[in-house]
Amino acid sequence: MISDTPAMTAGGMHGLSSVRERTARALLGERPLARLWHQIRHEWQFQRWLVLVEWLLLGGAALASLEEKPGTLADLTLTPAFFLALLITGRSVRADAPCNTDVMSHTRPVGRATVWGAKVLFFTFTLLLPFVVQALPQFRGFSFGAVEWFGVVMGTLLPAAVLGTLTAVLLSHARSMRESTALGFLALVLITGLVVAMANLSDDNDKMLCGAGVAAVMLIFSALTSWWLLSVRTSRCLSLACLLLGGATACALPFAWGWGWDWRQVPRLAYTATPLSLHIGSAPASGGQVLWPSLHLVGLPPDHVASVIALAPVSLEKAPWPPKGVISSDYTSVNTTTGMESQLPRWMTENHTEALAAHYPPGSLWLGYPVDDPRGPSLAGVLKHTLKTEPKAAEKPWRLRVAISRMHRVFSRPLGEAIREPMRVASPTPGCRLDFRLGMLDVPSYGGQILFAGRLEHRFPLLVPEGSHARIRPLGYLPQQNFMAVLHSPALGEVRVGQETEDPSSPDEPAVFFSGHSRRANFTLPHPRAQMDMTGLTLEKWVAESTLDLWWPEEKGTLDLEITAEQMAEALAAENKLRPISR
Repeated sequence: MISDTPAMTAGGMHGLSSVRERTARALLGERPLARLWHQIRHEWQFQRWLVLVEWLLLGGAALASLEEKPGTLADLTLTPAFFLALLITGRSVRADAPCNTDVMSHTRPVGRATVWGAKVLFFTFTLLLPFVVQALPQFRGFSFGAVEWFGVVMGTLLPAAVLGTLTAVLLSHARSMRESTALGFLALVLITGLVVAMANLSDDNDKMLCGAGVAAVMLIFSALTSWWLLSVRTSRCLSLACLLLGGATACALPFAWGWGWDWRQVPRLAYTATPLSLHIGSAPASGGQVLWPSLHLVGLPPDHVASVIALAPVSLEKAPWPPKGVISSDYTSVNTTTGMESQLPRWMTENHTEALAAHYPPGSLWLGYPVDDPRGPSLAGVLKHTLKTEPKAAEKPWRLRVAISRMHRVFSRPLGEAIREPMRVASPTPGCRLDFRLGMLDVPSYGGQILFAGRLEHRFPLLVPEGSHARIRPLGYLPQQNFMAVLHSPALGEVRVGQETEDPSSPDEPAVFFSGHSRRANFTLPHPRAQMDMTGLTLEKWVAESTLDLWWPEEKGTLDLEITAEQMAEALAAENKLRPISR
């Protein structure tokens, strides 16, 4: 029973502590580790059944996180685990808190420092580390390296340690059950506020995220120091001052004062692998990628593709470039009447398909679905639209910005194997993963097609840089991740390109120090209907003889190419000769 009688004076407690320490040395010898182990065993005997239930709930949460949509089931296990961990912490802290006047809690002959150290170790190994471990399975298959896994561990550990240390220090100040209840409620309110504030930090505000990480470390340190001052030095005033000062500093650091050190910021990825140049006129003899009929990009290595970010005039004034509303980008669609700009979910073009030709037998028949060219109008159309806002655009120099990507084969399996069991594909870019399985083997539309039900997931810890270079943001935002499904049938001499659904991404529930979003990524592959009708080819035989490949555009950087007003005029004239009727 917890008594409501006044707490012992500091001097009385100090004398009693000396007696306890001498008794402990007599019983356990001079070995501090023996006394520490004795106290840890005592904590385990007192809390073991609750700890086992906690581990069971965390194990259920880890299994639930592996499901395709883990939200509800994971919440049903993590929520009670969270409150149970607070209960275990409160019971342990109150049992030996200096302000608790229960006689049994002050007569254990091991010393105050030993009791405090044992509790810290007990909480770390029975509550904190299991919580970190249960969060790891959900990040499998995202191509994480050592840095990213460190970010996962720290992003999981810091919030949990903040909650645990704040709960411990607040409850250690309670003198009675009434105060325990009041301080417990206060701790719950503070914890809820911190979780909500940290979970809603903007993913794009790197400085605030870095400041929040430092603030979490400061909160943990100040709470542990405050708890130590009260438990070992029995100085309640000094303990409260340390807690208030550390908490106020930590809370103001990322929000009110700002934070100058942004370790998440990484340099922009510029393409420097090979020299690239523009060729004006008809297709060059050495080959090159067609950007517009009279404008070609020369010098790309095999498997590399250029996507147009913007083609626009360069103002002599220091105006932002590219300007708003450019209609030449592969990544956006602009209504030429209203000027409204929207992000295109599918930015890969037939240029990406052409880059794969060298990986399949020469003479193969390539089949697929019609692909809309997202690049917009001809050069004449680009100029006509630009003249609405830049009357002297024809007299100014222009700039072409392109994003270079390398087509990377991330998956190659027999089609029959991909049909029989669910598949998981990691991208070359850390943080992305594609999960897919067979949806329908024979969809009747378009003469018959195979439907694969897929989901593209993005997960990343926000306490570490997202790669060695910044992700390409064509017009200020990240493009939607694309991929390409290719089906090779050697017996038929055919290569069939799949069609991916164009669903927008949906953000996950806000999480502390983690970003996440996902989208449906179904893709279809057409059946060889003509061969089936004319030669009697069966669906089963076609499946057995075919191979499914998945290709991923791996970012290699951006490049700016300058175009003079004379070169732009030359390209427009060449376009008129090559394609008299513009789009």
